[in-house]
Amino acid sequence: MVLRTLAAVVSLLAVAGLHAQPPTDSAIRTWTDASGKFSIQASLIEWSQAEVKLQRPGGSRVAVDYDQLSPADRSYLLSVSGTSKMIDDVLGDKAPLASPESEILAPDLTPLQLPNATTISADGSPLELAAAINQPEWQTLATLAADPPPRAITIPEFTVSLDRFDGWAACSRPLVMMPEGVPHIAFSITRGMMLSASATNNQITMIDPVTSVSTPVWEGAKRITLLDHHLPSGLTLVLNDHNSVGEGGWLELTKLTRERFDAATEIPSNGLKSFARHELPNNGKPRANSKLRWARLIDDEHVLAVIDDSLACWNLVSGVCIYALDKIDSRIEPVLSPGLRYVALPHSGGLHFYSSVDGNPLGKLELDRNLTPNVTFSPGGESVAIISGKRLRVWEMATATMIDEIENRRTLGTSPPVWLDRDLVMSSNGIVISRSRREAVWSYDVIGDTVAPMGDDVMLLRKYRTAELAVMKLPHEAAAN
Repeated sequence: MVLRTLAAVVSLLAVAGLHAQPPTDSAIRTWTDASGKFSIQASLIEWSQAEVKLQRPGGSRVAVDYDQLSPADRSYLLSVSGTSKMIDDVLGDKAPLASPESEILAPDLTPLQLPNATTISADGSPLELAAAINQPEWQTLATLAADPPPRAITIPEFTVSLDRFDGWAACSRPLVMMPEGVPHIAFSITRGMMLSASATNNQITMIDPVTSVSTPVWEGAKRITLLDHHLPSGLTLVLNDHNSVGEGGWLELTKLTRERFDAATEIPSNGLKSFARHELPNNGKPRANSKLRWARLIDDEHVLAVIDDSLACWNLVSGVCIYALDKIDSRIEPVLSPGLRYVALPHSGGLHFYSSVDGNPLGKLELDRNLTPNVTFSPGGESVAIISGKRLRVWEMATATMIDEIENRRTLGTSPPVWLDRDLVMSSNGIVISRSRREAVWSYDVIGDTVAPMGDDVMLLRKYRTAELAVMKLPHEAAAN
């Protein structure tokens, strides 16, 4: 196809009598060439890094060289299409045409904060479950407002080597913390079946991304697992004193300090300050048999947790259970939206959505029969990426529509995917799919690794082979497809 400059297109349109059906999903706007001398009124049909197809109000279509457009027009194309700049940088003009998608404007939402406790429970008292909410006749999910994160944290890119993890070690997901207002990354390491207890068997490590210095801020014989961190308050949620298979223990709100030693006496300190703690509810079983499967903080007092087969919300200060849902599939993990207002529960054949504040059901999505989907909310909280078998779908919350459905040749993992940017989604087995290209464009060997979004970058904790923690940009030129 011969590409034309915008000036040539304007001249051609004066004599051409071409007609076509005008597009219905793209607004008419003014397009200007790089010199600023020529412009036309047209709507966008599709585009790539090689060419932009436009349609005049009368129905005639034109093709314009992408490089001939003004910088403002090129920025507009990137903003409405979701095409990844990384794809453009690495693969250049091989990209297929990308269609514009809906531009979702996030509402101006304040950070979520539930009512504070009016009473303080006894330290260490057991948590009790409220009566389970009756499950309704589920309705198809209607529109939901976008739920963006209340605060964006920027972590500089870095890589730090770690001591090799032994076969008995379990590592928590890395958490971003802000001691003294400086971003750090922390994670816990707990050992399983050990012949003898040791004061250094288990530890919590904090890493300074600027200096790449790794500091153990707590070590002990008891097993402690980091669960979540609330940035505004600086409080951290931990499971304290559980057994080797993660059963029993205390659900505890605490604060971590960067200093492992008391500056005056150089005596090791525990690095932890407890604010509230409770035994796990026994659900009619001995305490040692109760198992915390998942937990996240909603604010500085409230926690959502899956214990055995129940999902419940507690105020850890008062010990009061706000609501409970029973008969939760113990093989799955709930998924919270970035602003923490919605919780999605995958199940065989679909998804159920609830309000995280009161447990009220919001609706369901029916998907593939007999397949349990792996899901994650987009970084801006306006969409949900859904993986079932070899298929990636993207569901847009504001329009309640499935805007993408992409079939891959290989299975797309068995855990939730990770959004790399608005265009790229990486499955848990490392396959990177471009929504604009509608195909897999890279693959990574991340089996056994922990991968999580970190602003515009990705945080990767590699526990085997070479043990390391890194914050990096993905994908890059070294990726193999």
